[in-house]
Amino acid sequence: MGNPATDKTVKDYPRVVTMEQIQARVQPKKATPFFVDKLDRLVTQIEHLMNLPSISTTQRYILARDQAYFKTIF
Repeated sequence: MGNPATDKTVKDYPRVVTMEQIQARVQPKKATPFFVDKLDRLVTQIEHLMNLPSISTTQRYILARDQAYFKTIF
């Protein structure tokens, strides 16, 4: 009874994943940096797509949601 994040299995998880990757000869990859100029291009593209008359309301909602997410995160 306590904090579940302190459980031994939670602490062992990163070690187990690393061992599996070593056995499978998988090299962990670093994330590609995402710079502000790329964000600007992405937001511009989303705005362009949102202004197309041929997209559905659902697609427009998804684009608006994604745009809000990116603007909030960055």
